[in-house]
Amino acid sequence: MDYQQYTFSKVELIYYGLRNSFLVVAISYLMYKNIIVSLASLIFVLPLLKQNKKACIAKQKRQLLLEFREFLYSLIVCLGSGYSIENSLPHVVQELEMLYTGETMIIEEVRDIHRRICLGASVDDAFRQFSQRTDSTIIHLFVASLSIGINQGGNLVEVLKENSNMIIDQVSIHQEIDVITAEKQFELKFLSIFPFFIIALLDYSSPSFMGTLYTTWLGRFGMTLAMLVIGTGIFLGKQLVDKHT
Repeated sequence: MDYQQYTFSKVELIYYGLRNSFLVVAISYLMYKNIIVSLASLIFVLPLLKQNKKACIAKQKRQLLLEFREFLYSLIVCLGSGYSIENSLPHVVQELEMLYTGETMIIEEVRDIHRRICLGASVDDAFRQFSQRTDSTIIHLFVASLSIGINQGGNLVEVLKENSNMIIDQVSIHQEIDVITAEKQFELKFLSIFPFFIIALLDYSSPSFMGTLYTTWLGRFGMTLAMLVIGTGIFLGKQLVDKHT
């Protein structure tokens, strides 16, 4: 599985497609009160789908890190009990299956790593292939410490336990950052909706005042300018939030 890619299921594609279509048509109709313009604005659904896919990829990576933390917990316990890494993997899978209901990304990955080792691949290579697909700095760090311990000798169990504890702390810090980021994303969504709420409120309470904006070229230009300003503000806000994700 390539964690840099994401394929929508049929249900997800229908959900995001309908949601984005409704959002685009509703906003464009609110700003222009023109069915043709609203239908033409559906071309913006595809860029929104790309944004949805990026969000799903980011969510997938966050979930993988949380599952990887549980994998490290189980691995440390097995190593502390005297198991080798190769023999620890089946026990780790059993513990993860008790922790999670159904198949998860990390269970599939651990099974794949164990299968590769059983087919003759080295522990180092099996974990490195997994690391390359994740593009995660934290997982890269674990695999690097594993590779150093295997290739340079020494007490591999103690090295892995020490590095694993440090990595677990890093994942926990990332999780706290994700919580803060989620709050900022919610605030951004609220601020993004607020200008359109004001326009809808004015249109409802003062239709004669807003009528000029929908029936004259100058009014339409003003609404287009407002759309550009609001869109720019949303874009910059999203860039700032995503920068700290």
